[in-house]
Amino acid sequence: MKAVKAPRTVLCRNLPNSFQSCVTKVDLVATGPIDLHLARQQHDQFSGFHLIRINVVELPASDEHPDCCFIEDTAVVVGSTAVINRLGHVSRQGEQTATKKALEDLGVVVHDMQSEDGACVDGGDVMLTGNHLFVGLSHRTNEAGARFLEKHLGADGSLRVVRIPMVGDATLHLKCVVTTLAEDVLVVADNTVGREAYAAIRAADARVDAVFVPDEVAANVVVLGGDGEGRVTTVLVQKGFPDSEAAIRARIPADGSWNVVALDMSELIKADGALTCCSILV
Repeated sequence: MKAVKAPRTVLCRNLPNSFQSCVTKVDLVATGPIDLHLARQQHDQFSGFHLIRINVVELPASDEHPDCCFIEDTAVVVGSTAVINRLGHVSRQGEQTATKKALEDLGVVVHDMQSEDGACVDGGDVMLTGNHLFVGLSHRTNEAGARFLEKHLGADGSLRVVRIPMVGDATLHLKCVVTTLAEDVLVVADNTVGREAYAAIRAADARVDAVFVPDEVAANVVVLGGDGEGRVTTVLVQKGFPDSEAAIRARIPADGSWNVVALDMSELIKADGALTCCSILV
């Protein structure tokens, strides 16, 4: 089980005052409305955890964009190159401007998808494992967007871009049902969408194994690789899903080189958010 590389920098973005007007499919009548104060506390805890380990660049919120804290969707970064996305929901287009400047300030070479008519990608549909970039074709990400990623991130042949058709209407992004735990291990939701996505991934890369978890929201994890200087690899998981957390804990090495931290992100879940949504690892 090979740990992912430690990021050099993490980009996060603050919650806007307009966050309760975000785009969501969640039935807020059933769950109760988003508590803005609690959402800020939860988001600050997420950002703060990164801050004690890694250089964090925190971008200011934009009240014009209620979903702007979900910064992952605005860019796809591979090494020192990034694609700045055109987001798939019209209300979110424009969020990417601040991300583009931040990445340029870090010296990342950027390619802006706004130059390609009709191309759309949400970063939540894009998962990097080794030399494969898996792109979920969803309601937010289209074939033209996948071609743009292929052109600018996979042109030299070192990275293979693989399309994963997303089945059904209930799942927003690929990374709602599958995320990277290690270079050769994925966390996968144990449901129809998750298993079909994993089957398509395995068809392209037979070396990857899976940890199946019973809760879809718990399939989304953030992994911060160790630095080789005593800092362990840390897996951030959603708090409140004990069976899924136990499955993940059972898979990681028991030699003390990995640990698991559970974060309560209940208010961001109400906004169709997940752990990976809240940062870009550079």
